[in-house]
Amino acid sequence: MKYLFGPVPSRRLGLSLGVDLVPYKVCSFDCLYCELGRTTSHTSERREYVPTMAVLDELRSHFQEAGESSCDYVTLSGSGEPTLHTNLADIVLGIKDITSKPLALLTNSSLMDDPAVRRAVQPVDVILPSLDAVTPEVFKHLNRPVDQVHIDSILSGLSALRQEFKGEIWLEILFCRGINDSESEVEALTKAFQDLQPDKIQLNTVARPGAYQEAQSVSLEFLQQVQKRWGERAEIIASFRSTQLNQSQQDSRQQIVNTLKRRPCTVQDLAASCAMVPAEVVKFLDLLKNEGTVRASVHEGITFYVA
Repeated sequence: MKYLFGPVPSRRLGLSLGVDLVPYKVCSFDCLYCELGRTTSHTSERREYVPTMAVLDELRSHFQEAGESSCDYVTLSGSGEPTLHTNLADIVLGIKDITSKPLALLTNSSLMDDPAVRRAVQPVDVILPSLDAVTPEVFKHLNRPVDQVHIDSILSGLSALRQEFKGEIWLEILFCRGINDSESEVEALTKAFQDLQPDKIQLNTVARPGAYQEAQSVSLEFLQQVQKRWGERAEIIASFRSTQLNQSQQDSRQQIVNTLKRRPCTVQDLAASCAMVPAEVVKFLDLLKNEGTVRASVHEGITFYVA
């Protein structure tokens, strides 16, 4: 498979069958904390980055072979920002024709001010947009957007999405210590939520080595204080601890372990040697780290994983 990955364990979506709509690290952001590394193609240009029909053919083949019970969600996510794909609408409708499984979209929210993007995502069941900061200085520092993307347009796009979209919106905020955890930023986010009215507010922090060493985690106590402040819709996203993996997933897990027993590897090294997309590798590394089977080690600014 070139455009699908998994199903892989997801902290929020159970077993998620990923659909990757852009090549590795094609993104409108270059977030300090990105677990996939630094953005190599920093762009807001929308185009058909991968062939639409090939994506749908792979998905059709997967469900013909593995069946509907193979995953809990089909998820538009992966190596970069999925809404950059110009045929997003056709892909969404095609997925809904192929499977009855709920469809989720992970997005950095950067293109939600585009009416064409909002129309394309209307059939999606759950949208999981990110909003880490709402003051321009903090937003630019943490998310490092392309010049064409501004926080005001993101907020207006999310507000329009809330008015138009009938499904669930689970808004994620990832806190980095000393960057977006100040009282002024939390208060600004609080005011933004009053307009955006997400169904859930999901609180997260740095759990894996990020693209830049500046990204450091906040404390559990801080997240608990924010959760209490934001009320019953707010929840702390716990690390994915365990799951029942099928034989194929167990094989992928073991392939990563065996590779790391031979030598330390980066995410990109593992993706190349194990024939996986980086997002899939990261999910299994998360599981293996929680088990204590692997650990991360930083050498000259590069994160390696060791068995």
